[in-house]
Amino acid sequence: MKRICIVIFLIFGIVEVLLAENYKPVIEKVILDPDIVSLGDSVVISAKVNHPLGLDYIKKVGLVIYHGRWVSVYPSLYDDGTHGDKIAKDGIYSLRIKAEEESKEMKIVISVVDRDNNEVQSEPVILKILKII
Repeated sequence: MKRICIVIFLIFGIVEVLLAENYKPVIEKVILDPDIVSLGDSVVISAKVNHPLGLDYIKKVGLVIYHGRWVSVYPSLYDDGTHGDKIAKDGIYSLRIKAEEESKEMKIVISVVDRDNNEVQSEPVILKILKII
């Protein structure tokens, strides 16, 4: 009887692990508003995020900006109607930042972590900062 219980536990444990692997966050879309910005202007960076277990299962949404040899890390995007987010609790996480004062392209990568610490990253998107006359 003890062996049967252990085998059943192992089988259910493996099934649970396999199911947990299928429940990862999903980044549906990354939005730059605007996607071309003038020197020093603000831009809202947003990500439409989802999770098979619901939005409450999202723990953290952040972003990394690569510009030249420099990297800027923003650990929190918001889905609460602040920081450039338009509507609270709609699955669109946003952050308003100020563009740099020189013309360049910046590569942006969104990162999402769920309550099980599963992490996914977006494909890079490019923000163009131009001197617009």
